[in-house]
Amino acid sequence: MEWVFASSNPGKFLETATMLKPFGIKLIPQSSLGIRSVFESGLSYAENALLKARNAAQIAKKPALADDSGLEVEALDQQPGLYSARYCHLEPMFSGNIEKVLTLMQEQTNRKARLISVMALLQHEHDTLPEIFTGIWEGEILHEQRGRGGFGYDPIFYDPNLKKTGAQMSVTQKNLISHRGQSLERLRAYLTDMIGQ
Repeated sequence: MEWVFASSNPGKFLETATMLKPFGIKLIPQSSLGIRSVFESGLSYAENALLKARNAAQIAKKPALADDSGLEVEALDQQPGLYSARYCHLEPMFSGNIEKVLTLMQEQTNRKARLISVMALLQHEHDTLPEIFTGIWEGEILHEQRGRGGFGYDPIFYDPNLKKTGAQMSVTQKNLISHRGQSLERLRAYLTDMIGQ
């Protein structure tokens, strides 16, 4: 079974493909089909995920999966939120995004933050009943970057239970606890139920 992954982010693709491989699903990045990223005009993570998934499904004529995710920092009134990928620039630029968050957080003692992932699955291009899967990863913002793995805000997002940033974790470890790992686990449970029916 082939699904189109409606994202140009290679990190998201790797995490998602790894989690879906046991189900015999071949995930295809939309860029390999010449599909461009759609403008994210939604007012919620779910709306943006649906916009991306529907665009890919309509062009590819295949099932499509999309993720919209963001960092919400308590001391910054839940910013950057929906604008996480373009926090410092109109184009995604995570080195700049990280520096902006660290600068804004310099004088803050409240370091609480969370990462949110919302995934939308469309079974076909005319699907009017999409499946939505959500995951939330609670953590803290560090004062400096740690780790060389991961992507996005991983180098400054710290899990106090594991005492590691997302960038210090392997893909396997991160998928067990992260926001995207949680939304993907709910997708996997949905697929398991489908297979059992």
